[in-house]
Amino acid sequence: MGDVVLGLGSLEEYAAQKSYMGCAIGRFANRIAKGRFTLDGKAYALAVNDPPNTLHGGAAGFGRAVWKARAVEAPEGPSVEFSHVSPDGDEGFPRGGCGSG
Repeated sequence: MGDVVLGLGSLEEYAAQKSYMGCAIGRFANRIAKGRFTLDGKAYALAVNDPPNTLHGGAAGFGRAVWKARAVEAPEGPSVEFSHVSPDGDEGFPRGGCGSG
C-alpha cells in the first residue's frame, strides 16, 4: 500500500489553495460567460469568481465544500459514497442536477 494521489497534506492546505487540486469540480467544469445563463425561460445571475465569468461553480462551488463520506460495501468491492446538499439559489444556481440536494 502506498499514497499514489498527487495532493496536499491536510484539509487546511486544501482550503487555503487557489487552484482546484483534489477538488470535485461542480456544478460544471469550465466557465459560464459573464456569470449568467437562462434555463426554461428564467434568467440566473451567478457568483462571479473569475471576472467577468463564473468558474467551476462559483466562489464557494462544490470544490470548496466539505462533503460527507460513507463507506460502502458492495459485491464489486469497497467504495466511498460522497454527498453534499446544495440548496436552491446556492451561488445563484437553481436547485437540481448532479450532486445537489
